[in-house]
Amino acid sequence: MSYSVLIVDDEIVIREGLKQVVSWEDIGFSVIGAVSSGEEALRVIETTDVDVVFTDIHMPRISGIELARLIHVNHPDIRVVILSGYDYFSYAQKAIRYGVYHYLLKPCAEEEVVDVFTRLKGELDTQREHEMSVKMLGKHLVQEQLSDLISAKISLEDAPELSEWVYSHIPFYIVLLQIAPDEKLFISALQDKEFFGSLKEFSVPDLFEAIDVEDVGLIASSGHYRFFCLVKKEKGVKDPVQKWFYAIRDRIRSDTHFDLVGSYCMVSEEVVIRQQLFYKIREIENILLWHIDYGCLKEFDCRKIDHYTTNLISLPNPEVLAKILCDPKIYQKDSSDKDGIFTQTDSVYVTDPAEWMRTFSDALERFVERTTGDSSRITQFIKSVLPLVSCCLSGQMIKEICMKMGYIACNAISDHKSNCYSKNIRDALDLIDRKYKNNISLEELARELGLTSTYLSKLFKREVGIKFKEYILQKQMDEAKRLLRETNDKIYEIAEAVGFSDQHYFSDVFKRMTSLTPLEYRKVGVDA
Repeated sequence: MSYSVLIVDDEIVIREGLKQVVSWEDIGFSVIGAVSSGEEALRVIETTDVDVVFTDIHMPRISGIELARLIHVNHPDIRVVILSGYDYFSYAQKAIRYGVYHYLLKPCAEEEVVDVFTRLKGELDTQREHEMSVKMLGKHLVQEQLSDLISAKISLEDAPELSEWVYSHIPFYIVLLQIAPDEKLFISALQDKEFFGSLKEFSVPDLFEAIDVEDVGLIASSGHYRFFCLVKKEKGVKDPVQKWFYAIRDRIRSDTHFDLVGSYCMVSEEVVIRQQLFYKIREIENILLWHIDYGCLKEFDCRKIDHYTTNLISLPNPEVLAKILCDPKIYQKDSSDKDGIFTQTDSVYVTDPAEWMRTFSDALERFVERTTGDSSRITQFIKSVLPLVSCCLSGQMIKEICMKMGYIACNAISDHKSNCYSKNIRDALDLIDRKYKNNISLEELARELGLTSTYLSKLFKREVGIKFKEYILQKQMDEAKRLLRETNDKIYEIAEAVGFSDQHYFSDVFKRMTSLTPLEYRKVGVDA
């Protein structure tokens, strides 16, 4: 720590000598000025931060003793060291009475000055450390109260220290910052790469290293890499939080694979008086989630809160979605229609994406385990991706991750079935996939495989679990459902596309298997 020294002496030779002879920087001080009178010294003290005044006693108008008295009364934190040619007991008495740190006699050697100021620096260091500790404890208490307010554990009335800060800084800004994965990090997650190490190494204190937190206000984490800040409003500055936000964001971008988005609003006296700070915090959180989910918020935004409803991230029912995505047919050539897949179940509003993802992944693991007996591949991916979901993700990004998880699950199921089936059945299923739209018969299939139809029928039922005709019909209906959802083709065109020459017969079969007519299914748009 370095401390400032103001030299006061009416003799220019002594002033300049004290500036030049003593190596002030080496002992932890810097000379911020050298003036010739007590009046000048007082003017400097009023406009500049001064830690120590090093003054002569004998000066016109305001003496060094009088200067020490005025400093003692008006600026008790400033230390005074006197340099005098008068070895009078009365001067020493007054110096003690006015809290003078030390009384040096002229002439004095450089070593004496260095010794006095070295000891003084040690005491100033101790005092400053104590003050900082007390200040930090107080700030920590207020920020804990802000965290409790955010989580609805207390009201503003139950937090006297926080209330004092709030009432003394009206108006101020509520700022919500959200750490989010950048594009490279998100892509690496979908590619099964090692991406989460940087998240584990991410240190929250480093987030605010780029700024002077003390000059900002209060900062509290609300989980999910989200931070609420109460930021002081600077006089004469139209929008102080903009510069502050970009300083933090630039720091994060340069050191991590993360980005920063945010939203903010100003808090008026009316909000505080009516005890609505908590609700204002909730509103701005909902605005941020709304913007993120719909891709409107790219960086940092100030919006009028009343203009928006409190929309949250909308996602499908996790249990139903897991069941849909475990169907390998989803990942045939029609799997690119993610929106179609995600509209096959009712949506729910989500406040905690990580919790939603845990429910979804648990269901997905159960389906894979039930089918294959081994869910290790999907479990490994889920374990790696959950830390990323704890960050701010839009609904679209979560859907992308879900599709990737579904892809892994379907591969595991398909691989398991391939390993369980005999070569004859694997060849049969491959031929069916290619020819079921042409109404391939059991006899034709058996002939191509070099088997009897009776043997193939028994083998098919034993290994696949259903009869050959049932399997063909299911394939046809699944393809028909896809065409009804994704195209505007007429019903007779869809019937022909999946192997039915009679539209009415197709409609009868479709209704028997789904409880809906083709037109009803197209209107509802869900899997029956």
